[in-house]
Amino acid sequence: LLIANAPRWKSSVLIPTSDLTLETLARHRNYLAEHYQFRVPPWPTVRLLLRKDDTYRIASRCGIEIPVNYGPIGVPGAPLPEVQFPVVIKPNDSFRFERRFGKKLFVAGSQEEFDSQLGLVREESIDGEILELIPGPDSLGFNYTAYYDSAQRVVAGFPLRKIRKSPPFFGIGRVIETLNDSEIAARLAAATTAFVREAGWY
Repeated sequence: LLIANAPRWKSSVLIPTSDLTLETLARHRNYLAEHYQFRVPPWPTVRLLLRKDDTYRIASRCGIEIPVNYGPIGVPGAPLPEVQFPVVIKPNDSFRFERRFGKKLFVAGSQEEFDSQLGLVREESIDGEILELIPGPDSLGFNYTAYYDSAQRVVAGFPLRKIRKSPPFFGIGRVIETLNDSEIAARLAAATTAFVREAGWY
């Protein structure tokens, strides 16, 4: 679509609003930059934020608190890892997973659910991670949304608290408010900035 309309949409500004559009702009960055205006890092950098195994490793190196990782999803016939329920089966390629299963991830609360869901994902040869599920209401979800320049300096930052998500529990914030808790806001900003600098994001 973007290539076909490049002559007509010349110099338009592109703003990625999903993992898929971010990946598209990053993978085809050099060609698309000849026709459009956008600010997206190269694919090797973007990949670090989209692939959950890479994201997990970077967060771990930065000392950011993270859920228990029970290991990769694995392949058909591979032994099942020992886990403590509930767990999340989180794909590395969220777009492909969502297209196949109609959701971004699986949650298993029992051994039976885990065996069934893991079998489905393995049959599709979708890679990903098996993670501890940390339960809590949508209203205990926090974000630090910021713009980092090419020197990885914070140009503007916005700490927020989610009130409701869409879809509930695992979705994006559809109702949010400014976070007025300075201690949590500072921790969010520090963790996000450390992660961004380790990943090379801007």
